Amino acid sequence: FPSHDTVITLTAVDSYGCVGRDTLVVLMNQNPDVQIVAPDTVCVNELFNISVSGALNYQWVSGESDSLISTSIQTDQFFAVTGISAAGCAARDTNVVRAIAIPYLSVTPNTEICRGDSVLLFAFSNGDIVPFIANEPTFISPQIDTSITFVASTLFGCSTSQTVEIV
Repeated sequence: FPSHDTVITLTAVDSYGCVGRDTLVVLMNQNPDVQIVAPDTVCVNELFNISVSGALNYQWVSGESDSLISTSIQTDQFFAVTGISAAGCAARDTNVVRAIAIPYLSVTPNTEICRGDSVLLFAFSNGDIVPFIANEPTFISPQIDTSITFVASTLFGCSTSQTVEIV
């Protein structure tokens, strides 16, 4: 089979010396340029979009057939899609999205205190904590009813929070 557009001329001669010719034009359709667009990393359970372009129709390994899908993942995930052009030619692309764990966060003690009383709060985490320094105790002595929300986050931006009520 030819690898590019080709014109083929066939010549036939019968036993009486009669000559017949025919021309065949072979047009090679190009495979589509299928490309997945997805983030390299996402936080566990975070909803994200993954899209594909370059073809007319698509079939994801997961069974989806849209060019844009929204999903979330628990672990690193392999994505594969086949794109089909209007001419029926197919091509495939693959991608891996890495799942980043949500940091652990625990604020102790989980207690109610009265206005003016002091309490030593300790926030444990494997991430950075706002508004306090991770794994170091902090004394607070609130004068009004309030709440403090601790947010632990990773370098990748994955976060979790815990709120302590002060009444």
